[in-house]
Amino acid sequence: MAKITQQLKPDTVLKNYWRDKEQFADLFNAALCDGRQVMQRNIT
Repeated sequence: MAKITQQLKPDTVLKNYWRDKEQFADLFNAALCDGRQVMQRNIT
């Protein structure tokens, strides 16, 4: 039987995903701009 070491809630996973600016820009460009790089990945 596998030992569960840590349970992550879906909300935590999504917050961690959206916190990464590169991932946000890539998803935004792919979903809303047909893959064109409208939003830069090096946002500060």
